Amino acid sequence: MKKTKNCVRKDVMSEANAMIAEANLPRPVAMKKAWMLSKLAMLLATGVATTFTYVKMDGGTRKAVGLPASTGEFTVKGTGHAPNKATFLYWDVERGQFRCFRRSNIVSVG
Repeated sequence: MKKTKNCVRKDVMSEANAMIAEANLPRPVAMKKAWMLSKLAMLLATGVATTFTYVKMDGGTRKAVGLPASTGEFTVKGTGHAPNKATFLYWDVERGQFRCFRRSNIVSVG
């Protein structure tokens, strides 16, 4: 089901407010990153491998090619824990394994 514009805007605002609270980002930066995450989620939802860049925990940047983690091509063995809302989970096409990054560390999409 396709989301309406108002629903997407609401999700982007919620994402930006979460980044402001968790990562202490300025509002303009948080809004830009939230829109990038929205674009990434929409591109991944099409099922096409998408290129994006994010900052790793050690401070380096990583250019990744990913697919959505929920495509059904993969066997997900859960740990029983709830997913972390501050991270973005994806299937890394180059490495052939699940990866995640902090949502506030996104640099570019496409």
